[in-house]
Amino acid sequence: FSYSHFDTLNSIKQKSVSKNIVFSRADKGNSVVALNTSDYINETLSFLDNDIYTPFNKDSTLIFQKELKK
Repeated sequence: FSYSHFDTLNSIKQKSVSKNIVFSRADKGNSVVALNTSDYINETLSFLDNDIYTPFNKDSTLIFQKELKK
């Protein structure tokens, strides 16, 4: 990176903090999107409120890890 790239990245970072912006990886492709923080939170909550997902009563990470090692 050149110094101008660092200046650009610093400028974007400063603006994102002051403007309440979140940067996230896009669903498709190799790109980044900038979203309003409240929009990002609302989209995430609506995604999690979908009836497709069932919450676990306990952490099942060890069970899955043992299955993967078989």
